[in-house]
Amino acid sequence: MCHLVAGRAFATEYCLPAVDWRAGRDGVDHAFACVAELADLARSVLMLALLTFCVAVVIHLSVPKAYETRNTRYSDMFAAVGKLYSSWTFWRLALYSVFSHAIYMSVLSLWMGPWLRDMAGLSDSGMANVLLFGAIAMVAGSLTFGTITDYLRRFGVQPIMVCGAGMVIFIGFQMLMASGLPVSPYIVAMGFSFFGTSTTMNYAIVAQSVAPELAGRVSSSFNLVVFVLAFFLQWLMGVVLNLWPVAQGAGHPLEAYQWSLGLMIALQLPGVLLWLGFRPWRRAV
Repeated sequence: MCHLVAGRAFATEYCLPAVDWRAGRDGVDHAFACVAELADLARSVLMLALLTFCVAVVIHLSVPKAYETRNTRYSDMFAAVGKLYSSWTFWRLALYSVFSHAIYMSVLSLWMGPWLRDMAGLSDSGMANVLLFGAIAMVAGSLTFGTITDYLRRFGVQPIMVCGAGMVIFIGFQMLMASGLPVSPYIVAMGFSFFGTSTTMNYAIVAQSVAPELAGRVSSSFNLVVFVLAFFLQWLMGVVLNLWPVAQGAGHPLEAYQWSLGLMIALQLPGVLLWLGFRPWRRAV
């Protein structure tokens, strides 16, 4: 993300015509700088791919194979997925958090940067710093919510209680983004990233509601719904923001973000009501 933000500065200058020797030299310098940025990005992506492959190898070699291999036909797999999508139990557990999870992905992966630029008035380097701390908060949130959930289960607190409580706080940070209050962008980005991870807990909650042999498929099916919805909401936020035309080089006004984020918040409120319908505060026996 930092490379992408920094790389934008080179794109426009690289396209400028060289009107004299100095301008031509500057154009070549910027071109090489752009190539260097792209090379750094390519190396970063390759490094992440290599690390992912190493983790996959470690999992393959270290996880005990205590399961029976089965010859499953593709028709059976598609039938199982169809059964999941037609199950009210699946949708009942998925729907209360799916919009929050999709909005978390939509804003963090696309619209957090423009918000930091337009509302917080940050430069590209400032945006990169805030997004870095947001990424750290995301990792911390994943570890924290998992640890808290495991600890509270000893006292009968259900995972859905922790997931929903984090989701409500996450919506609160979206309200803070839409309020226009002079709050530190670090607090907004880190709070958004930290509490947004609570929505990912619902993968485990939904998976535990089905037979063990369907756990992998229910996670994949839920993931498909989340990603499709996330891409749609990214587009929808852009449509709402573009209802307020902006001058060249200017950012979107506060009113545009209030309407776009307000729409996202409104889409999550039925999920909160559905979560309350589960009575998550009840202790597990």
